[in-house]
Amino acid sequence: MAAFLRFLLVGGAGYVVDVGLTYLFMSLVANPYVARLPAVLIAMVVTWAINRKFTYRSGSEASLRELMRYMAVASSVTTFNFLFYSLLVYLGWVPVLAITVATGLQAIVSFFLYKFLIFNGR
Repeated sequence: MAAFLRFLLVGGAGYVVDVGLTYLFMSLVANPYVARLPAVLIAMVVTWAINRKFTYRSGSEASLRELMRYMAVASSVTTFNFLFYSLLVYLGWVPVLAITVATGLQAIVSFFLYKFLIFNGR
């Protein structure tokens, strides 16, 4: 349970990065769909770095291979997140609310995928 609470804290940091960068990029490109893509990628790298030490307390050295596995899992669940976000924005939701709902649905699944596929000590 403590690891899941740490995961939620890290997710909160990722959420702040995601929302903040989405709105920053929207000010540059004005398209909420295009703006979200780099924001999500940057948020993934930030959460990988924090999750590996804080949430899952990985004792191994950080590696490009681990980051790539993390990004593959994150991309899978983020694809769902992005599609759901896009649907909600299309339906007229404010982007910050759409991000919140889509990310909330993703959180539990992500926790277990990362735990067993990325930070399991292999």
